[in-house]
Amino acid sequence: MVTSGEGRREAGEVSGLKPWAVYDFPWGSAVAHRKGGYTQAFLANGSEINFEGYAVELHDNGIELYPINNEEGD
Repeated sequence: MVTSGEGRREAGEVSGLKPWAVYDFPWGSAVAHRKGGYTQAFLANGSEINFEGYAVELHDNGIELYPINNEEGD
């Protein structure tokens, strides 16, 4: 049971682990699911990029996005 707004728990309670990892790059940070791909990035200027619907390749010098469902005529 959460005992305060700060997320403190009573002794003996188990806290669930989050399956997310954060990776730092020269341009900002990226969040990835530990058993999946990158989900979003936060740039140094404060902008947020959502990677939903894209295959992503991250590099020290930038981000490459590729549509997952690349159907002809789109």
